[in-house]
Amino acid sequence: AEKKMAMEREKRLLHGDPVDDETLPHTSSLYGSKAYWDERFEEGCTVGASSERGEVNNEWYAGYDELEPIIERFTRRNHRVLILGCGTSTLGEELAVRGFSRVEAVDYSENAILRMREVQEQRLVNYARNPPVRPPPHPFKVDYRIMDVTKMTYPDRSVDCVIDKATLDTMKQLDDDDDELENFDPGATKRGTQRRDPESHAARMLREACRVLKPGGHYVCVTYGEPSTRLSLFDPTSNDGLGEWTNALHGGEDGDGESACLELKRNRATYYVYAFRKRTDASLVAERVVNELVEESVASGRRVFPS
Repeated sequence: AEKKMAMEREKRLLHGDPVDDETLPHTSSLYGSKAYWDERFEEGCTVGASSERGEVNNEWYAGYDELEPIIERFTRRNHRVLILGCGTSTLGEELAVRGFSRVEAVDYSENAILRMREVQEQRLVNYARNPPVRPPPHPFKVDYRIMDVTKMTYPDRSVDCVIDKATLDTMKQLDDDDDELENFDPGATKRGTQRRDPESHAARMLREACRVLKPGGHYVCVTYGEPSTRLSLFDPTSNDGLGEWTNALHGGEDGDGESACLELKRNRATYYVYAFRKRTDASLVAERVVNELVEESVASGRRVFPS
């Protein structure tokens, strides 16, 4: 509990939220409450990053400048890019300005989406009045939608890249606040004693992210969670909906904690970037054929492959 409170205090200091003992919870986080986000994103709220003393910073963890190399690695400007839990981050706007033509951003807070639509309209007005010297072909728009990331309305296999910046952390906090999950052991799945609760918010969000990805598409997650606390969430053996993706970073499917993610250091804090690629149909079929051959070999006692 003390470690959780220390982490909570550090996050609130970073984002300008209250840190007094009366508001610091001992077992839960205010970031898991929709009411908190609706209030935070009321009219007049901070949009994007802010370094002003006393102002709330709504560009969580890192902005486009820090994330550009990662985004460029896993998507293209003509790809359909979906940002989960956008809040009033300007990441979507930054992508549109830089020529990403099919950006969409969702959040379950109506206030956040309404505010970002206003911001975008002002951007387009400014663009019309003062066109840049070297503009993209035309001013691209971000499709901002009010949507729950655990039950999205996008069709299967319709998105090229899903970007998650801090949203998984919020889902994890919702799970931690759930009395039914507070005693759940994330490592139990590997020991074969317990499966992750299928109703967990984090599991549902990750399944949705995998579902909407096209084969070959990428899910990119920026989180404060170290590998020891996050890799089990991405493990297909503990979440049936993730069986179609593999680790897209140099650690590979079986990469250890040091090579399965990238580290991003900013403002004396360390964040972690995880990336997963949805496998193609050909890859899945090939794996299924090999597994069937192996099962047949074991059942008949024959050796299918040379030793």
